[in-house]
Amino acid sequence: MNKIAVLVIVLLLINNSAIGQHNLIPNFSFELISDCPSIDYASIDLAFSWDKALSTPDIFNGCSSSQDRGIPLNSTNCYQPAHSGNGYAGITQYFTIPRTTEYMEAKINEKLTKGRQYYIQFFVSSRNCDGHQPCHSDAMGLAFSDTLYREAVIGGAEQIPPFTPAVQNPAGRILNDTLNWMEISGCYTATGTEQYAIIGSFKTSANTQSEGCFGVTGSYYYVDDVGVYDFDPLPDTLVLCKGESRTIGKSFLDATYSWNTGAADSILTINQEGRYIVNATLGNCVFSDTVVVLENDKQLSLLPADTLLCEGEELDLSIPLPGTYLWSDGSGSNQISIREDGAYTVEIQNDCGVFNHSFEVTTEICGCNVYIPTAFSPNGDGNNDVLECYIGCDFPYQAIRFQVFDRWGGLVYSNKSSDIQSIIWDGTFKGKALDPGVYAWFFEYEYIRNGMVNHKTISGEVHILR
Repeated sequence: MNKIAVLVIVLLLINNSAIGQHNLIPNFSFELISDCPSIDYASIDLAFSWDKALSTPDIFNGCSSSQDRGIPLNSTNCYQPAHSGNGYAGITQYFTIPRTTEYMEAKINEKLTKGRQYYIQFFVSSRNCDGHQPCHSDAMGLAFSDTLYREAVIGGAEQIPPFTPAVQNPAGRILNDTLNWMEISGCYTATGTEQYAIIGSFKTSANTQSEGCFGVTGSYYYVDDVGVYDFDPLPDTLVLCKGESRTIGKSFLDATYSWNTGAADSILTINQEGRYIVNATLGNCVFSDTVVVLENDKQLSLLPADTLLCEGEELDLSIPLPGTYLWSDGSGSNQISIREDGAYTVEIQNDCGVFNHSFEVTTEICGCNVYIPTAFSPNGDGNNDVLECYIGCDFPYQAIRFQVFDRWGGLVYSNKSSDIQSIIWDGTFKGKALDPGVYAWFFEYEYIRNGMVNHKTISGEVHILR
């Protein structure tokens, strides 16, 4: 590596440390270069990680021996210090006569995460040159692509990369400051496919507003400090050991903060379980993140003691504590499904230590005892004149449906009340007494045990005696 590269690496590290954020754009300040730009060659590909997507964007650096590509002096009597460091890029964004403008791109350090919030920011300055009529426009944005985009310029055509910008300068806001750097920024929720960032104008010339542009001319902008920052200050889950307090959160650029606890700092000290939510406001963007805080000892106390299962039931355990797990069956998951009786043990190891828990599981045949007589005599003698249903159950229960059918399958009685005591049949159908004989019944009910609904259907026969 040559001396220039070593120097700019140091500058890059210092610059990144000062910002103190996780920027996904590599070489975001265009400091890291393979060679000093010159009047003969000053293409953007001299900046490591950057390349031309369309046409010929430029690179400028203070190391250049050519005033044409230096900083702060460059081109024809043009002057602009860098926004930070000692380098920046340059692109033509608008022509009075429609034709292809310039686009530059970089592969981001890591693929964006679907659903995560990001803050996008970069700075531009309109070229300021003595003796030249300034031309300014409002078209400037940053878009994402899932693949490398590189096209050759077609003469006489206006080519625009087929991407919707994630952020762009507001329409009508003419970027006409030649002295200061203007910020273009906004918030963006990722789709999870983004791998490349492309900077340029994503508007046609007809849809671009401009000022001071006369004759065959165009607007030219310096670009510096490109940033894509992910907002993820909190872990999904945090465990507090016994008597422990922790500080959560971290600063995010120059945002202002509000927690669901009422706190207004970027960090928060906690010492108890709960769901903690932080909102960070940055310009017109509001970012949000949540952490679930668990107390280790409290969660361990919720592990099951000896448990009785009904035959066919399943005990599903999901332990929310982060850590490594080892069950007696060799499983290493924090989730387990138990259907058989026996002794079960689990060892949990996390930042609070190593913990062991054991319990017994016993299975038995469960259900409700339903009694329906096998015969009744609806003869009006006041003795055994109706068919009734009786149930004994240790759990909450309700009837769903009780039906009686004749020997040809015809429905002669139906009760869909949830009240079992309402099941009373007098042996008639449509007010007419049925003949003596055998009738089939079906009873559907459900009961709730361990928070689970158990559905049962039983059947039998009943004799009508006259």
